[in-house]
Amino acid sequence: MDYKRLLVECSSKLMNYKCLLVSLKQILVKLEQILVSLADLLVKGALLIECSSKLMNYKRLLVSLEQILVSLCNLLVKLEQILVSLADLLVN
Repeated sequence: MDYKRLLVECSSKLMNYKCLLVSLKQILVKLEQILVSLADLLVKGALLIECSSKLMNYKRLLVSLEQILVSLCNLLVKLEQILVSLADLLVN
């Protein structure tokens, strides 16, 4: 009789352990999903950093182009002044 009761108790404990293991497995699956999501976010973050770096390069390029355009405009103003001076000389 004691063996039967002991066997029932052991069986009950084994079922509890099995349920516990199933729960732990579910937790591990969720943790794996979280890690995959974090890895995905890290990849996206790296892409954003790369894009940000490229945008900064484009911004520097645009600033350089703007400076070149300003210099060209200044040259055009000086050329206009020279042409006006030449026209004055030709008129006089």
